Amino acid sequence: MKKISAIMVALAATFAANASIVDFTYNRAGDVASRFGYDKKEVVNVAIRIKEPGLVGCKVTSMSVPVSVNLEATTLGECTAFLTTELKRENKANVANICTEAATLKNGQLSCTFSEPYTITEEGVYVGYTIPVEEVSASVGCKPIAVVAGTDADGLYIYATRSVLNWTSKSVDLGAVSAMSVTLDGEFAADAAGISLNSKYALVGGEKSEIMVKFSNYGTNELKSVEYTYSIGDKSGTAVKELSPAVEASFGSFVNSTISIDVPEQSGTYNLEVTLKKANGVECSANKSTAEVSVAPFVPVNRPLVEEFTGLWCGWCPRGYAAMEQLDIDFPETFVGLAYHNSDPMAVMSSYPVGISGYPSATINRGTVFDPGNLTSSWPKEAAKIANSNVQVELSWANEEKTILRSTTKVRFLENQKGADFRIGACLVADGLEDPSWEQSNYYYNSAPTGVPLLDELFVGQKAAVTGLKFNDVVLSFPNPYGVAQGIPAEIKQYEEVTYVEDFDLNAVRNIEKFFTNPIQNIEKLRVVGVLFDKAGAPVNSGSSAYSTAGGKINFVGVDTPVISDVVVAADGASADVTFTCPTTYDGKQDILIPNGTKVGSNETTYFHFSIYVNGSSEPYKFTTDNYPGLTRNATDVIFGVTNVENMSFADNKMTVKVFGSEIKNIGVQTNYVYGRTTLNSQIAAFGDETSIREVEAIDADSEISAGKVSFFDLQGRAIGAPRAGQIVIRKSGNNARVVKF
Repeated sequence: MKKISAIMVALAATFAANASIVDFTYNRAGDVASRFGYDKKEVVNVAIRIKEPGLVGCKVTSMSVPVSVNLEATTLGECTAFLTTELKRENKANVANICTEAATLKNGQLSCTFSEPYTITEEGVYVGYTIPVEEVSASVGCKPIAVVAGTDADGLYIYATRSVLNWTSKSVDLGAVSAMSVTLDGEFAADAAGISLNSKYALVGGEKSEIMVKFSNYGTNELKSVEYTYSIGDKSGTAVKELSPAVEASFGSFVNSTISIDVPEQSGTYNLEVTLKKANGVECSANKSTAEVSVAPFVPVNRPLVEEFTGLWCGWCPRGYAAMEQLDIDFPETFVGLAYHNSDPMAVMSSYPVGISGYPSATINRGTVFDPGNLTSSWPKEAAKIANSNVQVELSWANEEKTILRSTTKVRFLENQKGADFRIGACLVADGLEDPSWEQSNYYYNSAPTGVPLLDELFVGQKAAVTGLKFNDVVLSFPNPYGVAQGIPAEIKQYEEVTYVEDFDLNAVRNIEKFFTNPIQNIEKLRVVGVLFDKAGAPVNSGSSAYSTAGGKINFVGVDTPVISDVVVAADGASADVTFTCPTTYDGKQDILIPNGTKVGSNETTYFHFSIYVNGSSEPYKFTTDNYPGLTRNATDVIFGVTNVENMSFADNKMTVKVFGSEIKNIGVQTNYVYGRTTLNSQIAAFGDETSIREVEAIDADSEISAGKVSFFDLQGRAIGAPRAGQIVIRKSGNNARVVKF
């Protein structure tokens, strides 16, 4: 789906008693104003801008803005109102080029009727007021600016002599617009409308494109349709746009909609002119809007990179979880996030590319570290900025077994790049990770509703440990978290494609908290995020691949199977001595599993255990304190290497255990590695699966040895001079060998 971005304009006007007089305001919903300010002794200047084609020729006659009782009681200098075509300051004072007149502060309103009405031209007009704050009460403070919710850039400009040192549009930053109302005098027809374009568009050449526009109703009837013409380069056209639902019959009511235009094939910068001809099929005063259009072979998409730092153990981290999930829902085509987990089953690294002081934390493009609960408001602002680059990521398999995922990150620029020193990196990400045993610590279990929908739904009022969550955007591998400069040209031409390839061996992905287990659950839920970095390692833009296709088999890490070296069965079959060793290698690393327990990672005590299975039972053999004096409790597994327990011995990395039972026919041994709350089990090494111990051919030990014609070996193939009674060994004579019991 083609993404369309627009700067939304929120203005309204309501009809006064006389249809030729309207009140213009950015407070479209008629909300009660709240107060904003800096609690300082300073001169505060506030303005809004009126720049609508449909209002050209109307006259500004007066303005008013609500004020608080506290403000009326504050020591103020002379308040004024002003009109100007540009916002300017000199010597710490506002300078208006049309007029500045005294304003009256009375009955909760600051108002001014201009001595000479001003006729609005195509360049528009700023209407504002000035409040000199001469004293500030320490107990009450001073917040002289009346605002309501809104994000229109022209809805709130502020210049405060100590707090905001230049005229600045503050609406987007504050999420607020001025509550000011401006009275206009003009002729308003039954059917009239206006059209407004964004200041700039970026479009793909040679295509028919949909662009976002705003249609405003300047008539007394509902606005149901408009007819418009457009021209751009060698392309032009006329079309009718049906509006459903219709725009209400309220002056200045509007709808954000789209129009379709043909785009020139040749890349370059063009002027787009759109003229509205008819409203509801009735010819109206033609008004036009223009915009600058950049035409290129592609349209860059700005995808600021979010990096979140979290963990299952972190009780306040649910707010980061909720924010990341909400952005995934609201911006499925543009949001790119990386979730770094700490000390839980999804953790894959112990150091991060961003320094943080606590959890939860987040950054956008590795700027200031902040609370991820603010992501839903801060990320869209960053994403609204225009990008000069575009990042795309494609996936393929690098080997026939489909276990090495190859990512190709492609970067293009709208303009020539010279000496910019870029880098490119790639990060393997998993979505949909889940496990019934995973518990997300939740400090919101007894909190009041926060007003954040997902946080309230999933965590507020729920248990202190929430289960059943699915975790997305989880970082699995980030080999070069600051990017790689090698292969990136020092000079990159306009539209030229630069590629970077990174291979991810899925069998090599490891969780560092569950003793190097592989956290991958579903290959078809893997993605790769490609990141374009500047030379300082700060992300410039990013992009995500689609999901991987079905892959090959991942060899999940396990504990190596024990090796049985000796079995000696009592003559009555009521007991057997089994000698075995458990390999100490794990995941190709030597001497990782150490007898008698050791400390490994996260300061969790780890144990290297074994279990025994008798006569093919699926239940492990029980070691009791009666049969094994020295044990502190009955158990189905015992620490490998334990000493001071009767009927067990340990020497040369081998355990010899006497197993008690009735008619013992076969024995199995399993290695168990216990790490914190995680247990990893080996395959069972069994002796007697095909031929039971009792059915092994019995021979006369004395006669065989004295004959001197045969050789005997233990179950590991080591030569034995004199087997013991009941010992099961390998008998070799010439080229023949068989398992026998003495």
